[in-house]
Amino acid sequence: MRLLPAPVEDFLCPAPEFGDWQVFASFLAQQGHEPATTVVLSDVSVDEGAGPLRATGIEQLFSPGVRDTPEGLAVVEPVDASLLRITSGQLAVSDPGWIGEAPRTVAVPPGEFPVTLSPLRTTRGAGVAAARVTFLDIPTREWQMALRPDEDLGLLGEGQFYGVGVDTGTAAFMDATRTVIEDQLDEDLFIPLDSHFTVELPSTETEPNLIAFRAGQGDGAYPVWIGRTDDGQVGCVVVDFQLHSADGGE
Repeated sequence: MRLLPAPVEDFLCPAPEFGDWQVFASFLAQQGHEPATTVVLSDVSVDEGAGPLRATGIEQLFSPGVRDTPEGLAVVEPVDASLLRITSGQLAVSDPGWIGEAPRTVAVPPGEFPVTLSPLRTTRGAGVAAARVTFLDIPTREWQMALRPDEDLGLLGEGQFYGVGVDTGTAAFMDATRTVIEDQLDEDLFIPLDSHFTVELPSTETEPNLIAFRAGQGDGAYPVWIGRTDDGQVGCVVVDFQLHSADGGE
């Protein structure tokens, strides 16, 4: 049995107000603890290093110039791809080999819209760092992660994200109604992408086109960002393949 240095009654007191920790000082002193003479408090934003992945510097992904990468300095050289035709009002972002596997979709206006790729050239070769389809030539006010209805940002840990899954080394923009003939994918899409950054599967009489591109370093998951204008419209949609720091490095 442990003997207390004072009667039990001496350790009892009314519940203090939140933050009024001074009332415990006498109890701690009776236990032989000494209060610190100096306490240093630092203000730290709860946003710093906490929560899911945030879109920072997305615009720089499409700005020509030198960037810092894990492999050293590299050069960004944005290129225009084909026009993407949207007929249903739903853009789909998916691995073209797995279109039927719940693609990530974004509500957008129908029409034809330019697709831009951001190849990143290093001493070891080149890869597509990001891909963008632009719906409005208006500056982006905020970026939102493209989510499915069953996905909750509140469940993500630090730096985590929901993104498009890639299992063929390829991603694509397309209308949500577009389908593909799997037996023709190798000849019409995957083999041409061995020597090109992007390939278009033209529209048919009943379906819109599909624009595919190499997916960064290959298979994995990549964030999809929705850029919204001041009035909340979708100005663009970007897939970031995370080949270099989005803030431009230096």
